[in-house]
Parts: sequence; structure tokens; C-alpha cells
Amino acid sequence: MRDLAFPRKLQLEPPGGYFVRLDSFEGLDLVGLARQALVSEGLTVDGVALRVGVHRKRKVVHVTYDGPFLHGAGAGRWFVEHHALATLLSCRVPSTVQTWALDPAAFEEVCTWGNGRRVGGERLDYAKVELPEEAESDDVAFERLQRHWPLGHLAYVFGLTRVELLQLARTPTLRLSLSDGPGVEQLAELLPSASPYRARGQPGPKP
Repeated sequence: MRDLAFPRKLQLEPPGGYFVRLDSFEGLDLVGLARQALVSEGLTVDGVALRVGVHRKRKVVHVTYDGPFLHGAGAGRWFVEHHALATLLSCRVPSTVQTWALDPAAFEEVCTWGNGRRVGGERLDYAKVELPEEAESDDVAFERLQRHWPLGHLAYVFGLTRVELLQLARTPTLRLSLSDGPGVEQLAELLPSASPYRARGQPGPKP
């Protein structure tokens, strides 16, 4: 039986998070938004951190939480039920925000958020997948099929392969505790930009 979620044994912990395209982090209090989101959902920030990864060439940012509520089987389902950070972040950035969740034994799901509202989404239940005979035995054919699945389509939008997208989620570059400062300097080093990004609601340069 082919492993539908991880054809190359790519393991993820936690199997979910948030993707967004940014030019830089300037003017964006990412840690503050992450803290506000958890508090609004009745969760503590004690012992919780943000894990942030960046694909610099495509300027794709992946953010996820690292906390006790994301350990163990079914952790990916947490991102299906908790959308506060996506809602807040989509009100602060000029692009949409994608939440994603994956349960290797059950499903993968991608939801799109803009201006604080859900504006799209797609879910694939693995139990309903009927693989063509070629995809059962040929990795290239299987990966070609996966391009049409929710995570494969999101990867295409970002100019990445599905494996590259999941690899970005798997290997965060930076870990920021929600109990510490905003991590402005660390984030600025992670995604430098010649043309500064300005979060919505932030004043622009004076004429």
C-alpha cells in the first residue's frame, strides 16, 4: 500500500501551519499576532514558540506553532479547527494566507484567508483516493498525480514542488518563544528586502 502523504518518507512535526508570500517582515509583529491568536482561542502562550522558515527565492514564508497542544497523533487536525492566526495575519499583509493541515492516515487540507475571512479551500480524504495502476508502482507518475491535490496545487501557486513545499515546513530556520520579545532582528535577517514591506495599518514614508 503506497503512503499517500509521504511518498519519500518526509516526516513533519507538527503537520500543519501557515504559508504566506512576503517581501520582508518589516512592520509586521508576527510574534505579537501569534500570541494574540492563541489568547483569543483560550490557550496559554507559556512554553509555546513560533517556528519560521523562508524560501528566499520565492519569498514564501512558513509559520507554525511549537507547543504541547501539537504533540501526538492527530496534531494536524488542530490547524483545521483553529484559524485565529490566519484571520489576524490576513488582515495585516497584502497577500492571502494559506493554512494547511495533514493527517498522514486520513487527509490533507488547504484553506485560503484574505482580509480576515476564509475565501477558499480544498480538502482531500485519502480514503476516497483511487490510484491508477501506474501511480501505484511508479513514483514519477504518483508525484505527477499529487500535483492536483491540495498541497500540490498550493506548491504550484508558489512556484515550488509539493516536496519542496513540505520540506520548507519541515525545516524551520528560526524558533521564537512567544514569551520573549518580538524577534524583529532575527526575522529581518531571515528575509532581507531592498524594497521594504509595510504591513497594513502602518504609516508610509513621509513625502
